Amino acid sequence: MIVRNYFRAESPEAAFQVLTEDPKSVILGGGLWLRLSFSEVSTLIGLEKLGLDRIEEDDQWIKLGSQVTLRDLQTATPLQSLAGGILSQASEHIMGIGVRNVATIGGTICGRYGFSDLLTALLALDARLVFFKTEELSLKQYLAKKKPLRDILLSIRIRKTPGAGYFHKISTTALDFAILNLAIARRAGKYKIVVGSRPGIAKCAENAMQYLDQIENPSEPDILRATQLALEELTFSTNLKATQEYRQELARVYVERGLKAVIGLEY
Repeated sequence: MIVRNYFRAESPEAAFQVLTEDPKSVILGGGLWLRLSFSEVSTLIGLEKLGLDRIEEDDQWIKLGSQVTLRDLQTATPLQSLAGGILSQASEHIMGIGVRNVATIGGTICGRYGFSDLLTALLALDARLVFFKTEELSLKQYLAKKKPLRDILLSIRIRKTPGAGYFHKISTTALDFAILNLAIARRAGKYKIVVGSRPGIAKCAENAMQYLDQIENPSEPDILRATQLALEELTFSTNLKATQEYRQELARVYVERGLKAVIGLEY
């Protein structure tokens, strides 16, 4: 990759101006995947002076700056108790500590990687994205857009709703990319069932979620029905890591286990 210029922004306004002046300008997140995404960058925009590497919280929300690293997500105390710590768990086995010390949550979100463990957990937590110019979006709304926004992602907000969570990643080795990953959360009586690396970007099983939301105390037959609805709705395919059929069977097993875990049934 060729980088012609480097601009260290002193303000979001300055970063946004440089970004929108030239379509070949790029925001620097962690920088780990840039060389695989771009052959040439006219101006690489650094955000390190903007104070976006902080984790803050109040009574209702946890706020993650877009430059917070995956290692910070893994170790931050407020995240370890949020929905069973699924965001910390999703970060824990992403490559090695050296990579997690560099990779950022903002770079992961804006990269919209189909293999991402982090996006799966963030969708289950109904994360919201705060941009410099664009109105606040849910992560689900952002991922549904056909093209990434030309904007500065400033922070990610997650509501501190009590509840249970389950995260699981299936991979050949602990630090390998996922063959399949999934996150399930039950907070305030509402369910989130998210499956990623199908291979494809993480996606919610909407029909299964709506089915369970209508049941006060789901039984095992209800869980089996919700699992089947998820399999019917989500798409799976084959690549070098696994076949479509294998991914479907993995999803069947772990969606059922995850639902039992957040509901409090044995599996």
